[in-house]
Amino acid sequence: MGNVDTPEQVKNLTDIVSIDKGHSHNIAAKNDGTVWTWGNNKKGQIGNGKAENESFLVSQVQGITDASAVSAGGEHSVVLKKDGTIWSWGSNEKGQLGDGTNDDRLTPVKVLLK
Repeated sequence: MGNVDTPEQVKNLTDIVSIDKGHSHNIAAKNDGTVWTWGNNKKGQIGNGKAENESFLVSQVQGITDASAVSAGGEHSVVLKKDGTIWSWGSNEKGQLGDGTNDDRLTPVKVLLK
């Protein structure tokens, strides 16, 4: 895959209500509450259960429904669900996932509140 100098539509991704980019990955929420990711996945920031180089295809994050907003950090992703809960995955070196550990997570985990 080479660089593209002109904008291109992301195939099969429409009805977006929230979108963000991290250091080298992307995350989007559709109006049906599903979450979709693509790009670098070395720390599991795509949320597909793997830590691998890249994902050139847009894929749905399993286990997340009713998303209202998304955010992408350097190597982690965060989702706000309509029920007010927050879910995250990816790099957790500094505890940025909010699950009480510093373990990287390859799939979504609920952020814990004190």
